[in-house]
Amino acid sequence: MNIKRILMNRAVSLPLAAACLLPVAGCVRLTDAEPRALQAEEARLVAAGIDEGPGGLRVTTGYGPPASGRPLQPYSNAGPRMQSFVSFQAAAYRWERNRPPELVAIGEAWARSHGFPASWTRQIRMLGVKQGRRPLVAVVEGTAERFVSSPDTMNGGIARLREGGWTADPLRFAGSAYEDDVVLPYLSASPAAMDNIPSRSGVSTRALLFKKQELVTELTSSQSNLLACMMGGYGLPKLEWSSDVTRFATDSPLLRNITCRAEIASNGDLKQPRLNMVMRVAASPGGPSVTADSWASNLQRQGTELIRLLQDLRSDPLRLGESVRQQYPGVWNQDRWRDALTRARIDLQVRVTFDGGA
Repeated sequence: MNIKRILMNRAVSLPLAAACLLPVAGCVRLTDAEPRALQAEEARLVAAGIDEGPGGLRVTTGYGPPASGRPLQPYSNAGPRMQSFVSFQAAAYRWERNRPPELVAIGEAWARSHGFPASWTRQIRMLGVKQGRRPLVAVVEGTAERFVSSPDTMNGGIARLREGGWTADPLRFAGSAYEDDVVLPYLSASPAAMDNIPSRSGVSTRALLFKKQELVTELTSSQSNLLACMMGGYGLPKLEWSSDVTRFATDSPLLRNITCRAEIASNGDLKQPRLNMVMRVAASPGGPSVTADSWASNLQRQGTELIRLLQDLRSDPLRLGESVRQQYPGVWNQDRWRDALTRARIDLQVRVTFDGGA
């Protein structure tokens, strides 16, 4: 019995050994030095684009070089992939278990129709905990699928977000409740008519303001940078100074290497709150020579106009209400504060210093 079984095993093993001598894929074990197809799980997930799709969301994922460092092969399948999910939570579940994208790009049509759900803030904050980094978040011009499928636009957008300190973590001030205001960057491949702030990435950045999860306004680049400055930004893109006579002129003076710090104090009045806001700006001057006092005067004027716009919108991305609510815990809710915000007197002071104390 044993002799017969041994003979049968040899008869089977001989054809298999001969077959493995032939150039048939799958018989030979590939080593690290040999070319092989790259699996999507081994690639670096660069961006995830979100658009509306059948049954919920259409998510387009864009991949970059593999995390292992192996070069991509011509027959690899690491290009953009599209999948459908019933919810953002279902899409984020895979990213939590594996690796999060560097950028979560939201299509413009989705943002204008559905806004930015508060639940997404909580879920995005959970991403990257194991890796020690949180993905960037932005609304993109057109569809997210087109944005993610274009390597130049995708890389340019990520570079632009990293250039601007106000977009380093756009959700750092955002709450996860329905009533909370959220500011998100909006990436466009071409600058708007009112923006002429150059960018090395070729992609312009502006801010979108969401109130109660709905998109309420789009700010210009100058307004966006000024809002970031009020929020205590650092490493901001160039701020542009403009006068009423030469508005947005190509030779307008610029501030570079900007860091900002804001201090807010309130008198706690329940009927008509009065807030004092001091914004301290340190920067390097660029372009035509303009004094620090001139910069302070113009930024104060433009900042006051921006605050009035936010009051008219009944929106508080600067979280001015925190200074009032701290004095009366449990008294103020979001809606009551929005009403008081429209009546509040907000005095803005701006102090500018150039590098070297000028």
